[in-house]
Amino acid sequence: EQEVELGKDGGPQLVEVGDDTLDLLPKEPNWCQFPADVVELIRSRGFFAVQWRATDYMHAMKLTEELSGLARAITAFHRLTGVPALFIPLSWEIAGDVLAAMRLQSLIGDEMPFYGIWHPLTAAETKWLLGKARFGIGLSYHFNVFLLSQGIPAIGVYTNEYYRIKLTGAFGAYQSPLAPLKYPEDLRDHRRLSAAVQAISELRSDERRAMVEA
Repeated sequence: EQEVELGKDGGPQLVEVGDDTLDLLPKEPNWCQFPADVVELIRSRGFFAVQWRATDYMHAMKLTEELSGLARAITAFHRLTGVPALFIPLSWEIAGDVLAAMRLQSLIGDEMPFYGIWHPLTAAETKWLLGKARFGIGLSYHFNVFLLSQGIPAIGVYTNEYYRIKLTGAFGAYQSPLAPLKYPEDLRDHRRLSAAVQAISELRSDERRAMVEA
């Protein structure tokens, strides 16, 4: 992460603090841990990644109880792209993430193909998997950064002002063409969802390279 400190000349300067996951090298996971249909999906690169957790760190809301808006947005992204969803948990938040995934799966039902990874992965394996996605939608800062740092479009979602500032800074740093969306209000707006898909489809290879090199 980056913070602002005063430099020797009294002016502000950015410094790196306490997070070595941002430069983490992706690591291919052991394929034996996934069912055959998930292996096929990952290898095809024909999915969009989803991540959520049981609550945000500010405890502003119990997100497992308020996931209907996210479920509708996931279904809308599937209708707009024809691509199935794969829920990828964050390794250090596995219990809360899986709880959210189970709730989403229940809400979505048979409206679309919704796959999940239900066991812990290392951070390096998580990053590798996210590098195979068409795009991703999620709440976690690291989920979004793991996508953006590999040139994969991310649709970041925030639930409070703290995370709006945090995600907006990350998306700006990686020169993402998309701005984070507020949950649940912005996900109810089909025009915003359509615009996000349009921006993703129009993302050029040089723009993806700029994200990787940021």
